Amino acid sequence: ELHRHTTEELRADINRAVRQFQHSYQIFEGYEHLLAAKINGMFVEAMQSVLAHSPRVAENKRSLLHMQLAVHTYLLHGVHDKLFAHFKAVNAPKDQQLQRYRQALKWRTVQSFGAPKGFEASYTTSIMLMSRLSDYTSPYQKMHFMSEVINSVTQEAAVAQSTEDITADTLVPLLAYVVAQSAAPCLHANVHYATALCPEAIEHTELSYARTTFEVALECVMVEGRGLDEGVEGPARPTGTADGSSNGHAPQPPLPF
Repeated sequence: ELHRHTTEELRADINRAVRQFQHSYQIFEGYEHLLAAKINGMFVEAMQSVLAHSPRVAENKRSLLHMQLAVHTYLLHGVHDKLFAHFKAVNAPKDQQLQRYRQALKWRTVQSFGAPKGFEASYTTSIMLMSRLSDYTSPYQKMHFMSEVINSVTQEAAVAQSTEDITADTLVPLLAYVVAQSAAPCLHANVHYATALCPEAIEHTELSYARTTFEVALECVMVEGRGLDEGVEGPARPTGTADGSSNGHAPQPPLPF
């Protein structure tokens, strides 16, 4: 999509902006909102150049959305290594704690996370699938992949329990079980990265719902792990809900597309 509507010279301009960011921009913990603003500024400048070259893209809402996501993904792919290194460092204590909790929770059942009876299954496909989350470089790609994992969990749950509908209240503990059983690295870093730098164009879509559900399930595992530390066992009670009413993080400023 990007190559179809841009010239080699225009892409070279974007690449120069990426190199300048890589060499000169400093990222500080607690100032991720400034990082989001910087990335948004680079995105806006790139989009202006794209639309100046291909103004007809803006005439169709769907085409414009595809172009926005293509430009944002291209840009984030270029700066990913520097950005994700920061988010990994910031979230390292929580991700290390998550790994410790996984070791303690690996013998738990689906029901111990609060899932209703009848949903017992291995969820092997979903557990293996989750390990690929860090392979993706843009928030859009990561959120799309989170949606794929959720769809996989839903499909495996439907095979295990064909008589009950899978609601959000059922999905969260099932996904929490998959998180606890998986070896996927840097889950806190991935969710934080996708949240802080999510494009405005997909902030209130099914992909955003998938990210929020992922975050709540992750918190379920952390709550259950802390319960083991404190000698209290039982279904995890996260601090948020799958509809995003509370996710335990300070709100991040949206990228104004």
